[in-house]
Amino acid sequence: MQRLSYVLVCLLSLLLLPVLPAAADNLGSQVVAGVQVQARISAVSPAQAVMGGGRTHRLSVQFRTVDGKRTLTKGLVAVKLQYPDGHTTPAAKLELVKGSFVGDLLLNLPGTYQIRVACRLLDGHKRQFSFPYTRP
Repeated sequence: MQRLSYVLVCLLSLLLLPVLPAAADNLGSQVVAGVQVQARISAVSPAQAVMGGGRTHRLSVQFRTVDGKRTLTKGLVAVKLQYPDGHTTPAAKLELVKGSFVGDLLLNLPGTYQIRVACRLLDGHKRQFSFPYTRP
């Protein structure tokens, strides 16, 4: 019975492995008009990609005061994606989840993408940030 339980746990872990999120790549940190942004991107598993409408990566953006004392979570945040072939997507709103603004992206071509994040936080100032991301 104990051996059967062990086998079932092993099989279940193999089935769930594709659902677990991948490690995030740090896109970097920038400061604009008194606000620091930290951006990360991670590949989604094939199972998540199917459930997410074919999106391949998840973008996570966090805004903080320059002194790092406060996380800024009020405002509008959107992302535009410039593909390696030059075309740009329309702006897509990022949703607030646990202190970060997140959204799913389709990065289906090899090459360097420009991820452009624009925000209007509670202070009313518009800020723009750009992060390159290279997909092999």
